[in-house]
Amino acid sequence: MSKRKKTYLIGITLLMFFSSCKEPPPPPKEKVVKVVLATPQKRNFQKKISLRGNVEPREFAQICAKADASIENLYVEEGDIVKGGDILFCLEKIDWESKVKIEEYNLHLAHRFVKEQEVLMNIGQAKLAKAAIDLRRSQALRNQNLTSSDELESLELSWKITHREALLSEAKLESSQAKVAQAQNNLTIAKKYLQDCSVTAPFSGTITKRYKERGEYARKSEPILRLENHEELELSFLLSAQYYHEVHPKKTKAIIYREDKKELTLITYKSSYIDMNSRTFEVKITLPQQSRFISGMMCKVDLVLEEKQGYGVPQEAVLLRQNNRHIIFISQNQICQELEVFPGIQDDGYIELKNLAHPETLQVIVQGQSYLSEGNKISTPLTPSISQTEVEQKENL
Repeated sequence: MSKRKKTYLIGITLLMFFSSCKEPPPPPKEKVVKVVLATPQKRNFQKKISLRGNVEPREFAQICAKADASIENLYVEEGDIVKGGDILFCLEKIDWESKVKIEEYNLHLAHRFVKEQEVLMNIGQAKLAKAAIDLRRSQALRNQNLTSSDELESLELSWKITHREALLSEAKLESSQAKVAQAQNNLTIAKKYLQDCSVTAPFSGTITKRYKERGEYARKSEPILRLENHEELELSFLLSAQYYHEVHPKKTKAIIYREDKKELTLITYKSSYIDMNSRTFEVKITLPQQSRFISGMMCKVDLVLEEKQGYGVPQEAVLLRQNNRHIIFISQNQICQELEVFPGIQDDGYIELKNLAHPETLQVIVQGQSYLSEGNKISTPLTPSISQTEVEQKENL
């Protein structure tokens, strides 16, 4: 063996010897995760639906023309406040004034015709009485053979004709009386149309729209003005049909948001049917008179469908796992353990936990849980956990 090879072998041997004499590396440090703990808090949970609705007047009207005529005068402008009974506008009256005069004259003629028929009926009744007397006299003479049969028959025919004439007079009198009633009705209608030429406000409110101007022609039932009562407003919104049996007037609570404030009230109206096209139904809430809402505004509202007391934790503390399992991590002797839970109502950043036994004794990990696995060691920093007092302060805010 050459000298170079011997030197090479000795070097390798010495290297292996010294390498075997080194100390083994230390074991890896166990992972410790910093977390924040909190005790489940007992609080009021509300199952709410957030919606937006329109503010509408409870009382409104489209003020229409009640006859075909031109607008003679318009006494109000948009934004004017009127009282019930105030005159809003007038239609041209000349045609209906002439119509009233004509109907008054027709009624006068009808009364004159009734009087004529009464006189004719009285004459007919007098003739009938005279014919009856002559007929009875002739019958008595005929029984004594003091008159001829031909004369008796003539008197009988005369009585029958007079009787028919009397009946005709009575019928004409009834017809003339009916014409009087008809003329009276026509006059009443004409006066009503004349009165309708001056249109008054049916209730107190604000003029929000003027559809026509002075001098324009308006047809019957065509809108001229829109009147709204802004003292009584309501919030109207549509709700999905799936909630129909969960909403009850005078019972279901609602939270109305106005600027930086919110007001608690009750549902006042629920539609009696569900719309076939949209599969929704209408719900209304009467707004307080001093609410500063204006007709046409959009308003946010929360419907409280269910409300109950329960224990809950911050929503981010509940984690979703496979097969739709929900878990939380709890601390036991600085070791995290996984606990399956059944979530309930989510409200204001908290989620209700239904299946917790003695929840007030649990230490739930509410921060840092995303980095944990069951069995990991944990440590809590100096940051204090969420206390009951802090939760109550947040709720008050």
